[in-house]
Amino acid sequence: MVKAFDEHRPALFCGLNTLFVALCNDERFRALDFSDLQVTLSGGMALTHDAANRWAEVTGCRVSEGYGLTETSPTVSANPGNGVQIGTIGVPVPGTEIQIRDDAGAALGLDAPVSFACVARR
Repeated sequence: MVKAFDEHRPALFCGLNTLFVALCNDERFRALDFSDLQVTLSGGMALTHDAANRWAEVTGCRVSEGYGLTETSPTVSANPGNGVQIGTIGVPVPGTEIQIRDDAGAALGLDAPVSFACVARR
């Protein structure tokens, strides 16, 4: 990956948290010229603040996080390049509508009471 990055000098790079961490920990990668890198996108798993900050420190390019599924044509939402907020999935991409629905399939309004259950396993 380091060799390919050096040879092709991408303007756009897509990756995930573990890849950003691994690359930033590689001294050969840290020595590369990143002046062509304009956009870095993250998906596939949650992006940690540490990984995002380290990537920006090493490459000079901030990471924009998004959300998607293969079944939804991979990207549903993303942080715009000028409004990166790590830990969020951003706004819907153009042409995409997002709704929260109840168990019966009815769309919930913006003022509807909503609760989410989250489980973290470590």
